[in-house]
Amino acid sequence: MRCVAAWLAVLVACTGDDAPTEQPDAASEVDVWYDSLVTGEDFSCYVRTVSVEVESSQEVACWGSNASGIFGDGDHDRLAPTPIERELRQLSAGRAHVCGENGDGVITCWGAYPLEADGTGGLALERVSAGDDHTCAVTPDLKAYCWGSNEFGQLGHNSDAVSEAEPVKVEADVLFSRIRAGRHVTCGIEHATGAGYCWGRDDHGQLGDGGPIVAADIARAPVAIALDERLFDIGVGDGMVCATTETEEAYCWGRNDRGQLGSGVDDSSLPLRVPLSGPVQAVAVGGAHVCAYIGSPAAYCWGANDTGQLGMSEPTGFSREPIAVGEGVTWELVAASPSAGGHTCGFAAGNDPRQILCWGRNDHGQLGSGEAGDPQPRPTPILEAP
Repeated sequence: MRCVAAWLAVLVACTGDDAPTEQPDAASEVDVWYDSLVTGEDFSCYVRTVSVEVESSQEVACWGSNASGIFGDGDHDRLAPTPIERELRQLSAGRAHVCGENGDGVITCWGAYPLEADGTGGLALERVSAGDDHTCAVTPDLKAYCWGSNEFGQLGHNSDAVSEAEPVKVEADVLFSRIRAGRHVTCGIEHATGAGYCWGRDDHGQLGDGGPIVAADIARAPVAIALDERLFDIGVGDGMVCATTETEEAYCWGRNDRGQLGSGVDDSSLPLRVPLSGPVQAVAVGGAHVCAYIGSPAAYCWGANDTGQLGMSEPTGFSREPIAVGEGVTWELVAASPSAGGHTCGFAAGNDPRQILCWGRNDHGQLGSGEAGDPQPRPTPILEAP
């Protein structure tokens, strides 16, 4: 069974701190299942299902920095998971904003780049993906739309407009099964063929077209990725992109100054295969590091490690080769922060409910352990939400 990369999640409403909640009877059987996990630049969120006898509900909680208003009140950080009151069914975290959908084609965003439910021009949208300063989604008939900053053509509508407040259609005769927004770049997968396309900034070859790398290059409409493989999923970081194929391999291209591509030493506009020891189920692409979930099941990370985001013993330097994370831990999913000096979180299997572990940068409590301070390079369990 394939896992979807950790830039998406499922989200439904939970009760806020100031609202009374009805507690289940002590004799009732309560089951908790963590469904999804996403990370922003300096915060993280999860979705979980809580079942009491025959009834179930979904809850979302977030932790970390509130500088961009993720928690909606004040500016103080949350050092442990804190419930968020949002009636949504899917969640995506960008650098400083979060977007979700309610299951009926309605998208809302909050944080640094808010979007109200009526801000989509009446479009039904789903499969939302929040990037650095722009957001994309697809319609039920798989047409792609983006909104936000367009400084580098990342909206894909072949316009030199600086930004768009409402969704604009990506100019391509392509139906997209997946779309991913990152830092100044967007990529998608064609539904019929599995072919990959990217658009936006191309100063490190991150569009993956195999052409020469020119610092000033941008593409304001989709260009084909030079990879003769059917793609399963794709993720976009800061100057680089990684994808998984239907043959369960991982490829990366673009910026490689800190080993982000998992092989080679130079930037590459051609996709490079990442040398991993097992079938790749999913990749989570951070700002300057990448993690992969392997069907063993194990997790490997590579790239920048200045804040311990690779899960090594010390937060220093970087690794050009994939490194196993959490000795003895059976992983089910990983999520990588979209910041150059970030953090990483993952689901550890074999627990009931599944346990969430985080590691890396922790100056805003983004590890969810109840404390803020120095980076923690070893996977650390988050606290339970109230």
